[in-house]
Amino acid sequence: MKKTLFLATLLALAASLTAQAGNAFSLGFEARGWKPDQIKELTDRNNVFGGALRMQFGLSDYLALDFAGGCMGAWEEVTIDDGVHRWKFDTNIYTIPVQGGLLARIPLFSSLDLVVGGGAGYYWVRCEIEDHYDRHHRHRHYEDFDLGDDWGYYALVGFDWSPARGVSLYGEVRYDWFSFDLKEEAKEYAEEMEMDKKLSFDGIGAAVGLRFHF
Repeated sequence: MKKTLFLATLLALAASLTAQAGNAFSLGFEARGWKPDQIKELTDRNNVFGGALRMQFGLSDYLALDFAGGCMGAWEEVTIDDGVHRWKFDTNIYTIPVQGGLLARIPLFSSLDLVVGGGAGYYWVRCEIEDHYDRHHRHRHYEDFDLGDDWGYYALVGFDWSPARGVSLYGEVRYDWFSFDLKEEAKEYAEEMEMDKKLSFDGIGAAVGLRFHF
């Protein structure tokens, strides 16, 4: 909770400083994909997919503070059959990054810019497990718990294209460095899955989005 408040305070401070300086503000919505190294420890999926809200506060024509918050997930149905009973489980893994950094803009043409950037953020990983029926096939059972969280870092490179004034389309290749220790509440799940107690989610990803400039 303290880390979330700290990040929110930084965002509010950035908004205040840029508003006083009279620089531009932009708001974007994007789709994201990410391929964490050890996601296969948690699910048979190789990737997580989702979206993010992106805000930028201009420091100059070519440099901006860049903030983003989003959620990406991997969804899987698992069947366990011991020869007597057969159970089906929905296992959902969610990664929730809140990130902030700097973004540099390099003009290539009148409406096309190369962008490069990087920064840091706080990442949460959560798990939801729900069986379709209990042993007596009467009702569903649901569990929701934190797998882990920690600080991480990212770098990106991409293009920003402005087909009209005040609007741009962008695409980026990203790389995130993030590892975490499993929380106490996840250790029983880890033992059942025979997985490591510390996981690396370093990996490449991509984002495409629509940005509005104010």
